[in-house]
Amino acid sequence: YLMVEISLELNIEHIPLIETSNPRVKQELIETFSRRTVSQLTTPRERDVLRKEVVEIINSSIGETSVQNLYFTKYVLQ
Repeated sequence: YLMVEISLELNIEHIPLIETSNPRVKQELIETFSRRTVSQLTTPRERDVLRKEVVEIINSSIGETSVQNLYFTKYVLQ
């Protein structure tokens, strides 16, 4: 079981793009997290790799380089 919440630091002009792409972004993130093993989800180094990948996924989905930082505000793995 994995529960993740993220906060984004992004260009304010791109908020509407994030909102309209929300279902597609959520699906891609679920697929990305689902491909990870437990060990990949638990180590700090792997979480940092995952964080960077999630930024790329979101930017790719909205077609802009908008996300400047991504923070895991909740990260629970059981």
